[in-house]
Amino acid sequence: ARFNPKQLNEKTLTFETFYLGSRQSDKYLRVYNKSLELKKSMKKYIQMFWEQNGLTSEKSIVRVEIELHSKY
Repeated sequence: ARFNPKQLNEKTLTFETFYLGSRQSDKYLRVYNKSLELKKSMKKYIQMFWEQNGLTSEKSIVRVEIELHSKY
């Protein structure tokens, strides 16, 4: 297992990122704070979509991504 050192922001005590596995392996898990990522990336179209659907980036929204690969 591989753990990213940015799991918890020491200043704000906010969850940031967690990786399990390797992108080169058959299985890879990525969990990250999407709200924080949006603030850094300034992707306005995602923020607009969230607002239109009752979500806000002021709350902590966590995204879970799983990659499964096959050799076939």
